[in-house]
Amino acid sequence: MKTISFIYLKFQCEPTWNIIDIILSYEQHYVFELDSLTSYSHPLVNDAESPEEAEGVFDSITYSKGASINRMQMNFLTQPTFLRGLTDYLSIHQFNNTYQDMLFESLTNAAHADGTLPGSMTVKQIMDTWTLQAGYPVVTVNRTAAGTSATVSQKRFWTDNPDTGETWWIPVSYTTEANPNFEDTQPAQWMSDTDTEITILPLPSASEWVIFNIQETGYYRVNYDDNNWNLLFQQLDLNPDVIHPLNRAQINDDFVEMSKAGIHPYSKALQLLKYLRKETDFIPWLSALNKIDHIESKLVKSSAHNAFKVRK
Repeated sequence: MKTISFIYLKFQCEPTWNIIDIILSYEQHYVFELDSLTSYSHPLVNDAESPEEAEGVFDSITYSKGASINRMQMNFLTQPTFLRGLTDYLSIHQFNNTYQDMLFESLTNAAHADGTLPGSMTVKQIMDTWTLQAGYPVVTVNRTAAGTSATVSQKRFWTDNPDTGETWWIPVSYTTEANPNFEDTQPAQWMSDTDTEITILPLPSASEWVIFNIQETGYYRVNYDDNNWNLLFQQLDLNPDVIHPLNRAQINDDFVEMSKAGIHPYSKALQLLKYLRKETDFIPWLSALNKIDHIESKLVKSSAHNAFKVRK
């Protein structure tokens, strides 16, 4: 089982090690693959009638997805608010049995007091969509021809099944080429579970890229229109360090997994991964190596395998 508490302890003891960033590749990218499969995905919260049933639900969804959505929650609330709400929850309910709504109540009270969540919203309202239903969304960003605004929509991401209609409360964060800010992970806008699409503006002109889901703190994938993908490919090839390492890892993971789902051709995924000759950070490489292994597994019995090994 994953020792998530150990990761958070290391983060608090020596924050300069960025231990919590490891959650992205070791936990979130890992469980993304499982959570997109009909045969594996299930809600985080499950009823259990016996010890055997209880033991059966403690799997990678419970631990790795649980860690990932806690990371998301900490970022949309901010770390000080999240820790204060968690401390209040533990203090109020020490020595007692609890359920998740009690934690959500303490976090909501802290968030409203700190002003990190609108007064009309609650943590329960948001998090129920992540804990009580299976899977996760892909957020699609389609910019206008001028590029200055975008239509943003959501649907469940599957690699083996069509969309089945689930929706989520999604914290939408983004940054732009003109003013890159990869440190503010609070949402610029919320997409509710009743929104079919929202409009984001203002954005820069169509000649400049945008990146959504800053540091991939949200538990969702992002797809862009062709022009924005091409701009990101060009930036990575020119100077990847302009983009935060966690977002470079996000781009690698999202694009190859969407190729696996038939959304993009594998030829474009291979074009993207060519930028790795300039990549020096551990986390994007970790994400990319997992994707390269997957692509090689598809080619191992084909005539293209030898050529792939040479280029690899």
